[in-house]
Amino acid sequence: MITDFFAPLGMKIAGGIALALAIALGITLWRYDVVSKDRDELQAWQTEVWGATKLAADRPKLAKDQVALQITYLGNGVDLLERTIADLNAQAEQRAEAFAEAQELAAEREKELAGLRRSSDAVVSRLRALSEREGQCAVPDDLRELAEGL
Repeated sequence: MITDFFAPLGMKIAGGIALALAIALGITLWRYDVVSKDRDELQAWQTEVWGATKLAADRPKLAKDQVALQITYLGNGVDLLERTIADLNAQAEQRAEAFAEAQELAAEREKELAGLRRSSDAVVSRLRALSEREGQCAVPDDLRELAEGL
């Protein structure tokens, strides 16, 4: 009589345990599938990163364990290039400023030389005019000094 009373309860417990095990197995298999997909995606991503790093570093035989170091080297190289470009741009700006100053000085010097050329042309014209005079006359001392430089 007691066995009849507990038999259905034992079956219920066994059925509950079997159901719990089935659910646990289902969750485990589902979780394994999710983890497996995540692992596969991670491996695919790592392969892409490895390939991109080999290409960027121009090292086709780069080992997978050297990828992180190589990325560090590439980053350092980019930083160095950025600093070098900034330095070269600063030097170019300095040269542009120096060139602009030199152009201003050249323009000022050109004005000075144009003035000297006009005065020189005037002296030459005076000397030519004197040389075209008929007859002989004494050459003034100031003209003689001017003629010595020509």
